[in-house]
Amino acid sequence: MFNLYFFIIDFVLIWHITATIQSIYVHRSIAHNYIKYHNSVEHFFRFWIWAVIGFNWPGWNKHWAVHHRKHHRYSDTELDPHSPHHQTFTDLANPTPATHGVTKEDYEFYANDVAEFNDSAEKFYNTNRYLGLVIHALIQYLLFDITGLVVALTYAVFARFFITFVGKWAIHKLGFSYAQTSKTDRSKIFFPITFLLGGEELHTNHHNNTARKNFAFRWFEFDIGYWYCQVLVKLKLAHWL
Repeated sequence: MFNLYFFIIDFVLIWHITATIQSIYVHRSIAHNYIKYHNSVEHFFRFWIWAVIGFNWPGWNKHWAVHHRKHHRYSDTELDPHSPHHQTFTDLANPTPATHGVTKEDYEFYANDVAEFNDSAEKFYNTNRYLGLVIHALIQYLLFDITGLVVALTYAVFARFFITFVGKWAIHKLGFSYAQTSKTDRSKIFFPITFLLGGEELHTNHHNNTARKNFAFRWFEFDIGYWYCQVLVKLKLAHWL
């Protein structure tokens, strides 16, 4: 029997884990090289985003680093490869580099230090890109019956847009502007206490100082992603770079 309350709990939990992986792994580790994770943790992150939202294609990690680093250099100008102020949501979700004005030269300039994943796990994910969504649905059904299945199917439908919403759109369109210092950058403080977006809520702070690992700058701000990283460092499952 479908249980709405359990659906909400399951959905929010999966959302939080996925958004946190987007923040502390895809963003902070791959794009900014703040932190290096133990191989087991990194493989868990890669498996999760493959299984829950189908986030995988050949060279995706280098692609993300190039686009994000160029984004910081030209934030919310016409040269920004993923600004919601100059591109539609559908364009933002399109991984094709040419759609975002990213060239071969950009790959060499912005991500010369990023090697594309080429291990057996990556080859399996690339070859079976949507199998993970099926596995997630099966696990959810076995554990939580029809409610879990609906959660998995909801994410399968939403998969193409999840990271676009979390990592590109919401943090430049919704929220507060109290930390804004740039005349061109239009990033937002989605909310000063972070949870739903894994720390990306404090995006203006990150744009103001990309070298700082903790996105919380003020006494009333809290970056949950940073503290997840700290826990993993304490457990010797990661180290700051």
